[in-house]
Amino acid sequence: MIFPKAKGRNARKALEMVKRKSKIATSSPLSRPSSLAREKLEGRLVGGRFADLANYSELFDRSNDGIFLVDIRNLEVLETNAAVQALLGSDHSPRGISFASLFDTPTGEMIHEWLRRSEKGKVPAPPLEMQSFQSRWVEFSCAKVSLADYCEVFQIIARDVTEERQKSSRLEAESLTDEMTGLSNFRSFTTRHRLEHERAVIKNQPYSVLFFDVDHFKHFNDRNGHPAGDEALRRVAAVIRDCASRSEFVARYGGEEFVVICSNAGPETATAFAEKARIAIAVSPIPFGEGQPLGKVTVSIGIASFDGSGTAAEILKRADAALYEAKKGGRNRVATSLDSPQTERKRA
Repeated sequence: MIFPKAKGRNARKALEMVKRKSKIATSSPLSRPSSLAREKLEGRLVGGRFADLANYSELFDRSNDGIFLVDIRNLEVLETNAAVQALLGSDHSPRGISFASLFDTPTGEMIHEWLRRSEKGKVPAPPLEMQSFQSRWVEFSCAKVSLADYCEVFQIIARDVTEERQKSSRLEAESLTDEMTGLSNFRSFTTRHRLEHERAVIKNQPYSVLFFDVDHFKHFNDRNGHPAGDEALRRVAAVIRDCASRSEFVARYGGEEFVVICSNAGPETATAFAEKARIAIAVSPIPFGEGQPLGKVTVSIGIASFDGSGTAAEILKRADAALYEAKKGGRNRVATSLDSPQTERKRA
C-alpha cells in the first residue's frame, strides 16, 4: 500500500487519503482497531510503503515466496508482495483483513496461537507447515521486523513446498518399494511386521507370516539367463499380489523369496491363502517354466502363526523352518511351523 507524503499545504489532503485507505475490514473476532492504523491516521507513519520502511523493498517485491507484513497487535495484514496473490490464486491483496481469517476456523485459531507464541517468545516460533491456499502445502515462518525505531510488525514468509512434499513422498515410496517387482521391499516388511506383532500382542489377536521361495530358481537362471529369471520373479510377484486382499501384506524378502503377512489369520486361514497362491503360480504361463525340474515354475511356502506367545523374530524363524520342511518334502507344497522341527534351513 502506498501512502502519500504529508508535506506543507498538501498534508491535510494526504492525511484524509490515508484515512480512507486505512479502514480495517476484518472478519476475525479476535481483532480490535489497529494501533498501527491509528498511528497512520495520526500522521506518524504517512511516509512510504511499509516495505520501504523495513528497508528491503527490492527483496520484498522480487521474492518468489509470499511475504505478509502483519500488525503484531491485532494481526491485520498491512501489506503483501505479488507472490502472495499468486499463492492465493487471487488478483487482490488481503490487506486490511486479519491474517488468521485467511484460513478456516480451526486452522485460523492455530495460526493465531502460533503468532502469539512468536510475539511472546524471545525467539520465533518454529516454522509451521500445513495444507492451505488452494490445497497446496505451505511452510510459514515468522519473525519480527522494525518499520521504525519504535514499531515492529510480523514478517510472515509463506513458501510453497508442494513440489518438495511430492518429491519427498515419491522418494519415501521408492525407498520402501522393490524396484523390480513393484512390491514392498525388505525394509518396508520389517517395519510392517514389527507393527503387526505389536498390535497382535496388545489385542491378543493372531497373525501369520508366510515365506514363499521359488523352487529350483538357480537352475532356472543358469538355464535361461538372469533377464528371464527377473521376468519370472515379476510374474510370481504379480500372482501373489493378485491373490492377496487388503488384509494381506505382500513384500519381496530378497532374491527369489517373498513374504506375506496375513492379519487376524491363524494357521487354517493362512494355509488356505497359501494353497490358493501356490496353485495360481503353478498354473501361471511363466516363460521357460517347462524347462524346470517340475515342468513349471513353482513355489514352496512355509507358515508360522502368532498364537499369543513368541517374539517377532521367533515367528520369522518358525516360518523359515517351515519353508525348509516344504522344500525338503518335495517342493511345490505348503508346510506350517506345526509340521516342522525348530531348525534353521540352509538357504540355497
